[in-house]
Amino acid sequence: MKRLFFQKGFTVIELLVVLGIIVLISASILANYRGQQRESALTRSAQKLALDLRRAQTLAVSSTLHHSEIPYGYGVHFDKNVNSYFIFAKCDSPNLYYVAGINVCWSAYEEKVETFAPESGVKVLTLNGLGNGCPSSAADSLDVIFKPPEPTTTATRNASSSPVCDSAEITLALEEDVTKTKIVGVVSATGEIKIR
Repeated sequence: MKRLFFQKGFTVIELLVVLGIIVLISASILANYRGQQRESALTRSAQKLALDLRRAQTLAVSSTLHHSEIPYGYGVHFDKNVNSYFIFAKCDSPNLYYVAGINVCWSAYEEKVETFAPESGVKVLTLNGLGNGCPSSAADSLDVIFKPPEPTTTATRNASSSPVCDSAEITLALEEDVTKTKIVGVVSATGEIKIR
């Protein structure tokens, strides 16, 4: 009776097949890494923008003092040509309101509280005020203003006071591929801030 002996181990062909599979998987991961990194920057920028809008809304609701005064409201100003945005305190003399007979807005000013910019490789693509007679074309600048105590939310285009738009949309895009976008929307009636 003859015994058959089997050797255990890898053949050269098996080793080459495994190495080939590892190389293919590594190449596909590295090829997609840069694109995924850019899309992640776009997502982070949209989330940061939504948080900054929410921060301005919170400043308005809490009637946070600015230079020892309660401002008329807080807002976020967007300028498409600058590719940055800032939170500002808004105080308009014609829009004074009173708390227990005390004027809470002493001077006319609009002052930057903080400036922000999207991440590198991300830009502000379009600014739109929507509804209530707002033109359908994109704006060069957009102000989203939150007024206490609710806060009432308004959006105005191109630094004009009228028409006040029902909602606003800020579209962020990748500089290298403007088809990849995230839209941050603000609904004036509810103050809802959403990303899509």
